[in-house]
Amino acid sequence: SGTELHRISQLGIKNFCSLDFLPYHFLIVSGTSRTLAYLDSSIGKCIFEEKVNDIRILKQNPWNAIIHVGHTDGTVTLWSPNSKESLVKMFCHEASVTDLAIDKQGRLMVTAGMDNKLKIWDNRKYQPLSEYVLRSPIKRIDLSQLGLLALGFNAHVEIWNNLFSTESKPQEPYLMEKLFYPIHSVRFCPYEDVLGVGTLKSFHSMIVPGAGEPNFDSLEVNPFISKKSRANFTVQQLLDKVQPELITLNPDVIGSAIPDRNPEAIHQWHNQVQKELDKSK
Repeated sequence: SGTELHRISQLGIKNFCSLDFLPYHFLIVSGTSRTLAYLDSSIGKCIFEEKVNDIRILKQNPWNAIIHVGHTDGTVTLWSPNSKESLVKMFCHEASVTDLAIDKQGRLMVTAGMDNKLKIWDNRKYQPLSEYVLRSPIKRIDLSQLGLLALGFNAHVEIWNNLFSTESKPQEPYLMEKLFYPIHSVRFCPYEDVLGVGTLKSFHSMIVPGAGEPNFDSLEVNPFISKKSRANFTVQQLLDKVQPELITLNPDVIGSAIPDRNPEAIHQWHNQVQKELDKSK
């Protein structure tokens, strides 16, 4: 019916150049040319806002909910709402970063820059794994659930396969398509072999065999969910919402025990505590 349900007008959300949503935290992350902001959509409150210069693009790491921000100076910084400074700063390109993408396991990152280069990075060591020199700058990139990479530049769309393989590198794209207008965005449809391509004046759907994940967990996400079940699922997600304080580079440390690195020191501390308790008696 075209009825407006909600409007976000908090500082940091206006005039944004990039947006992303953290589904397990219900956080909307916005980036303007000089500001990075986190807004909690469940309570409508901005929980984090920091001045960050020259933001070009931002994407989330689905493994740890860390935000990767690409800048016009060729760097990529990693951000968490629990820190006023970037957790990691990587020099990726000699020119502006045009776009980046992260695989669903959070281990690999693909960056494209105005220096006509496409680079694949290891998110665990923050080191480049491979580099490709292209004939023109890439404007938009996206990774499918099964590892296909879509590139959008000028009025062309290319789909590459096996880019992450360590045995053999592909010599030509898996699929190619030429459109009538310059590419504005490319995005794979989850659990479908479909790529959505937005241009300056139109929208196109491309069939890409082998792009979508054929198996899904209905308790996690269900593409065939009904309207009533979706409303109940949203309520359950709100009850199970993860707090922003738990966003960290290594989420495996949450809930783990600290190892006994120095048993002798722990034993001395235990004896000292026991003596203080005896004196208090």
